[in-house]
Amino acid sequence: MQYKIKNALYNTLLHYWDLSDNELFLACLLDPRFKKLRFATSTQQLQAKAALREKYNNIKSLHQSSLTPINQSLNVCEEQPLAENSQRQIYQKTFIKSIFTQNFINKPNDEISHYLSLPEVSYHYNPCY
Repeated sequence: MQYKIKNALYNTLLHYWDLSDNELFLACLLDPRFKKLRFATSTQQLQAKAALREKYNNIKSLHQSSLTPINQSLNVCEEQPLAENSQRQIYQKTFIKSIFTQNFINKPNDEISHYLSLPEVSYHYNPCY
């Protein structure tokens, strides 16, 4: 009886949510509880990571032209002429620039590798909270 119920639920899930293996592995990769894909073969793990990189690079290239790096937009502000005795203004602009450019400069070159290198969290941890 229990087997029939499990089988019926499984078939219903396949009927309503017919997802490809690629989509399922991407979902697991993005969940910090399962991102090591311990249940998958090494080939499946490599394919999933390659698919994630490909999707990430596609999205990044689509939006690359519309993004202006923070340090470029702050440089425009610094090029404006300053009044005499404006050491405070210079300090404020330099301080603000250092805050934002630090975040920009320390950004990892390969965000996917950085994410995948982070430890997997406990199964009991809910990443939504």
